[in-house]
Amino acid sequence: MNLSAIEDRNDTMLLNSNEVADDLLVSAAQSGDSKAFFELTKRHSRMLLFKAYQITRNWQDAEDVVQDSFMKAFTHLHTFESRSRFSTWFTRIAINSALMWLRKSRIQAEADAFRYSLCLHGRISHSVYHPKCLSLKLFPFLRRLVSVV
Repeated sequence: MNLSAIEDRNDTMLLNSNEVADDLLVSAAQSGDSKAFFELTKRHSRMLLFKAYQITRNWQDAEDVVQDSFMKAFTHLHTFESRSRFSTWFTRIAINSALMWLRKSRIQAEADAFRYSLCLHGRISHSVYHPKCLSLKLFPFLRRLVSVV
């Protein structure tokens, strides 16, 4: 069943019920109807954005998380078995994506801090200097250069 077939049914009870309409849209999307998946993402994107923001505390990161969630949901839509509501499944994907985003951000921050401490103590080569460390090392040279000119 595709989205146009759902619209053609003109069943007001089905169209007024998000749960039933979600089930029909999921079925259509699982059958390859991209318009049905687009409708599902449109329907749930606001809720996913707010949920992602609650975790990331940053709107841009939350938007990236939601986009990542859309891709994961699309890729794994065939695994959705309707044991729970689609919105629950979709929200869980967004929450997991946001938590992974935080984990990656924390790991990157720790790596940057470690690299910065190594370069301050002269334990790594200039080619991998942290930008803050590089500016600290260049500042005396630049000051001398300016005083000469």
